[in-house]
Amino acid sequence: MTFLLMQVGCMTSTQLGGAARGGDLREVEALISKGADVNERGAHGVSPLYEAIFYHAPLDIVKTLIDKGADVNRGFPDGTRPIHAAVDNNDADVVKLLVERGASITVVNGEGKSPLKMAEEKGYSMIARMLRDAEEKKYQSLVGRKGPASPENSLVSARETQPQEPIQSSNQLRMAKNQVKVAVWDLVPRNTPVTNAAELTSILVSEINKLGTYEVYSQENVRTLAGWTAERMQLGCTDSKCLTALGQMDVGKLISGSVGKIGDRYSISLNLFDTQNARSEKSISEFCRSENELIELVQMTVRRLLASSL
Repeated sequence: MTFLLMQVGCMTSTQLGGAARGGDLREVEALISKGADVNERGAHGVSPLYEAIFYHAPLDIVKTLIDKGADVNRGFPDGTRPIHAAVDNNDADVVKLLVERGASITVVNGEGKSPLKMAEEKGYSMIARMLRDAEEKKYQSLVGRKGPASPENSLVSARETQPQEPIQSSNQLRMAKNQVKVAVWDLVPRNTPVTNAAELTSILVSEINKLGTYEVYSQENVRTLAGWTAERMQLGCTDSKCLTALGQMDVGKLISGSVGKIGDRYSISLNLFDTQNARSEKSISEFCRSENELIELVQMTVRRLLASSL
């Protein structure tokens, strides 16, 4: 944010931007009532909302600007938005308000960082958790719009699941019956207890089952079906020969990964392989500050990993 500090620090504000920057709510309301444009940019392209957040203006000023039509996603051409400024200030209340009002949580700034990545790097655990929850809801909504084949596919709890609409076409019926087979390798523990990795593997499998899109095979299932030795299983399955062998078993995808700890941070890394074409399809790594957050982290990470495949 160094460049932005220089850029905003020497800017020429609009009158509304100056009032917002100074924390003068009465002046902000008076200027808006007289017709001031809440989205007018100052000399350096900064909106009154961005200016208010950047300079730690009171929450009621930020809320007033948004209520009067300020664009929560108006920022700099490099992608930097008001939510980046709020995260940089460690202002959880403003971040929450922006997310609730439709601020993008995936846009990256000039340094290539999303709001979540910024929060994690700075150690702002409350904001990071808030953004993860928002991201999870986004993926839940995405899956819901794609029409799960059965009530079990929902990412919400059973009591929240709505009645399933009947299958309307032969294509939908085929998709419901012919689920893609996915093999899940045990998560490898890295500087963390083996028991934790085993439990998180079980949770990972459970989350995939909830999607209802895949027929899940554990590492032990594959070993039994393929007649592979325990030694071969321990070597992993990222080489083309192993992936091809799984493809010949009609297993369409393989998920492998690890759970680790570096310093005081925990990580979940997952890899998705296309066994039909013997290639890596997608990789995701996520981080958290406490062991207690690992369960939620693995649930969110596997949903993100498979979101584009739904």
